[in-house]
Amino acid sequence: MGKSRLKLELTTAAGTDLNDFVRIELVSAQDSNHYQANLRVARSVVIEDIEANPSTVYRVTVMPSNHRIVQFFAMLREGLTAEQTVACPVDPARVTSLQAPSYEILAEGARELLAHSEIPRFSTEDGAFLQGLELYRALDSTPKLKACLLNIITKSAATVLRTGFSPARQRRCARKCRTRRCFTQSAELYILLRPAIP
Repeated sequence: MGKSRLKLELTTAAGTDLNDFVRIELVSAQDSNHYQANLRVARSVVIEDIEANPSTVYRVTVMPSNHRIVQFFAMLREGLTAEQTVACPVDPARVTSLQAPSYEILAEGARELLAHSEIPRFSTEDGAFLQGLELYRALDSTPKLKACLLNIITKSAATVLRTGFSPARQRRCARKCRTRRCFTQSAELYILLRPAIP
């Protein structure tokens, strides 16, 4: 049996360098071969001297300290180097803060959503809802909710409905924000999904 190499490019979900302490395990699907590496990785790592025949399959597990675990299968061939780019999402349990864009540079649809939001959790002492810039600033106290809201805004901007418009362009408002979830309302989305809603 010959030797093979595995080259991994480890990135964040956004494609930047991972920069984390990582444990990498390779377990052969055909025999009892098992390899493990524990190291600090900026981005690239090469694992050498992996036993391989013309087509050996390994289950590869990448376990970063501050990111989610990622698993995949890799076919390693004798005398060759297999290459794989692995994007590791952040582990939400380890999120302590967020570097969010300033309110002024948010897309118009995002600012409109915040301007019309009615979230009981974010209100003044007299019961008025925080909206617009005040709401966006209040979300700083809950970075996961702010990240969730920014995620909804980004995904809705990339979605095109049957009308040809993006939900990000529709007048809608955030109705509820809970521990890790934000719910938004859009008449056009409701019409689109209504046949699937019992």
